[in-house]
Amino acid sequence: MLLDNFIGTLNGFLRHRNLDVYVTGSNSRFLSSDIATEFKGRGTIVHVLPLSFSEYMQGQSINPQEAWKEYIRTGGIPLVAQMTGSEEKISYLNSLCEETYLKDIVAHNKIKKKTELADTFNIIASTIGSPVNVSKITNTFKSVVGKDITDDTIDNFIGYFEDAFVISKASKYNIKGRKYIGIPFKLYFEDIGVRNARLNFRQIEETHIMENIIYNELRYRGFNIVVGEVNVSEKTDRIDVNGKSIYIQKALEVDFIASKGDIKYYIQSALSMDDADKQLQEKKSLYYIDDSFKKIVVAKTGLKPSYDEKGVMIIDLFDFLMDKVEL
Repeated sequence: MLLDNFIGTLNGFLRHRNLDVYVTGSNSRFLSSDIATEFKGRGTIVHVLPLSFSEYMQGQSINPQEAWKEYIRTGGIPLVAQMTGSEEKISYLNSLCEETYLKDIVAHNKIKKKTELADTFNIIASTIGSPVNVSKITNTFKSVVGKDITDDTIDNFIGYFEDAFVISKASKYNIKGRKYIGIPFKLYFEDIGVRNARLNFRQIEETHIMENIIYNELRYRGFNIVVGEVNVSEKTDRIDVNGKSIYIQKALEVDFIASKGDIKYYIQSALSMDDADKQLQEKKSLYYIDDSFKKIVVAKTGLKPSYDEKGVMIIDLFDFLMDKVEL
């Protein structure tokens, strides 16, 4: 039964000192973001996230390597994790995208451009781990879909998915300049299974999915996350007319700057580090950061944690996700 004065009824419980009231929103009439707005200052917000990998492992009787293969495919929604059949999981996740997320967002925000919203959902799902620029999405609509749409509309669509806790935005921060950069930013999915379902399980790129999972893991642990950028000047093999070396300016990326109180980590996500060139590629941006906070590369090494000659820590993915190593 729907209450005429739902919020007033709940606020009435504040007079009772012997009651704890828990409220969650999961439909178009009252999304979780609305709860945070309506009860601001009168309660504590608990953001319930899907299962972390270590939590997912608690319900499995297989080793982490085998569990990982399914986790990066169908994610950590508890109900999905309890399902045994692959078709059942896929069907549920597909239904969740269409019948819950899209329909609720459309109804709640009174969206008329339903097809454009769905197309934006697809574009977001295909860009995890990559810089996102609203104008580029707008241009994609014009060139690929053949539709005119404004930057403001796309920006609103992204905001609707954030409000519904489908995605999370990571802003970019210039480390040496000590300033935030508006664009580009990155978008990550709260649950990787939802992301994969939106793409019909066609783009299971382990590199980007691993980055998304590490991002979520850091959030599970209470860290604030931004994407880092380091401006560097690198010497080239060329010389100018005066015989002096020519330098070029580059902006190197640090996957994550994770901070919590006085704690800060610079973290790179690397699926593999098989050779010296790959190792240098992953560590390069960390080498240019001259403060004393810990620099870490999380990779699928299968080895115990180690430090290189410049103090960068290399930690195995599963040791990191299972919280077996003190950072």
